[in-house]
Amino acid sequence: MQTAKNLTLETKEIIRDSNAKITKKTALKLSRLDAKQQKEAAALLATGKIRSVDEYKTAKSDEANSQKNTVQTNTAHKDTVQTDNAHTLECTHSETEKEPGLPESEGTTPSSLPYKLEGKQFSTLKESIADLKDPDKDCRCTPDSFLAEFDAFVRKFQKEMEWYNTPYYEAVYPLLTQPQRIYLEQQMEFIHQLIDQFHSQIEEKKAEERKPVP
Repeated sequence: MQTAKNLTLETKEIIRDSNAKITKKTALKLSRLDAKQQKEAAALLATGKIRSVDEYKTAKSDEANSQKNTVQTNTAHKDTVQTDNAHTLECTHSETEKEPGLPESEGTTPSSLPYKLEGKQFSTLKESIADLKDPDKDCRCTPDSFLAEFDAFVRKFQKEMEWYNTPYYEAVYPLLTQPQRIYLEQQMEFIHQLIDQFHSQIEEKKAEERKPVP
């Protein structure tokens, strides 16, 4: 009675037209699924891709766990990015010395940074934002503030690149198709071009300053 009552019409048609043997016990288990899952499981049984409803339920459970892990991983990534953004804002406007974005192997230490920001020290991000909203604040860019902002940008970029070296993404590398690899190389080349253009712009401005005044 439960099978006759709960099996959907589509599921009954799949079972009737199937060449595979679907027992009453299997039909009963199908009837306990929702309409969408009934149709999906019945189709897989009919084509021989699964041998039982239990196998289907196990696969769906694994799929749900995988999606849950993906959501948790993406959420962790989002939280990391938000934390980094908040840290970047505080680093840029707190006017205190922070650790450098360059690796220690480059010989750069906090005491040897080529810039120094002096003035207010903010204990929270809220205080820093309130200071930014001050209409009387002198917001002119200086060499020190410029380097501090660029240093924060480098730190953020470095952390983003470290994220792509985690097993979550590394598992995808071998699966990239040739067109996808070419596209990825183009994107990385674009980043290189932006860096080269930025460097050229700095050198051009430097050369202009050296030109003698007529």
